[in-house]
Amino acid sequence: MKLVKNVIGSVMVLGFAAAGICGQTYKIKQSSSMAGRNFSSTIYVKGSRQRTESSGMMGSGGITDIEQCDLKRTIKISDAKKLYFVEPFQTDLGSSASTTAATAPTGKATKGGTITITNSVTDTGERKQLFGMTARRVKTVMTMKSSPDACDENDMQIETDGWYIDLPQFSCPAQAPANPFAAMNEPKRGCTDRMVYKNTGTGKLGFALSLTQKFKIGGEGDDDMPSMTQTIETLEFSKATLLDALFDIPVGYKAASSASEIN
Repeated sequence: MKLVKNVIGSVMVLGFAAAGICGQTYKIKQSSSMAGRNFSSTIYVKGSRQRTESSGMMGSGGITDIEQCDLKRTIKISDAKKLYFVEPFQTDLGSSASTTAATAPTGKATKGGTITITNSVTDTGERKQLFGMTARRVKTVMTMKSSPDACDENDMQIETDGWYIDLPQFSCPAQAPANPFAAMNEPKRGCTDRMVYKNTGTGKLGFALSLTQKFKIGGEGDDDMPSMTQTIETLEFSKATLLDALFDIPVGYKAASSASEIN
């Protein structure tokens, strides 16, 4: 089981904005906790681009994520290996895309089934001041439903309760959070699923300053299935002077053949 891997809580934003505009740049420090483990991350925002440096979320230590919302893609960077890998956003309403669970020994992928990811967003109407800005409380429910012939055979549900703000000039399309149960399911080698994304509800997300997420394998009513909870809190929020180079592929780095080569 594998979804798009990004730092949870910093990517669930709707809309787009122009990149390369100076004047609205931010440095945000956040802490997170999952399964008894604590992590930290530093997030830099400039225009419609975001850079996230994490201390090691779910085995992703040493990897930097750059979200280029203007180009609808994420760049994963390994400074240790001098490598980068580009992942296109897969977020449009009702859109579909293919994803390969694993590379077959022959290099050829066989057709799997369909995985439907539905994201429901609800604004509770609650507001409060955080770091001098008005934050809104928004709840979301994201479900992942696999067809019987899918490579990824497990369903998953993610419930999120968070406080979000609007950052001038920055907004990104909503993306699927990383799946903390991925290691529990050995994918079928060389099998490719078709991914379908759907959004419902009229609530507006934004940049998450704090949130609680509950992950659960299985669909609604499967209360006995494994679950995991993650929390994210913002510790520091300030404006900063940031170079454009922080939000692009580093000079001299080589393209990796797959995301796994980066890790």
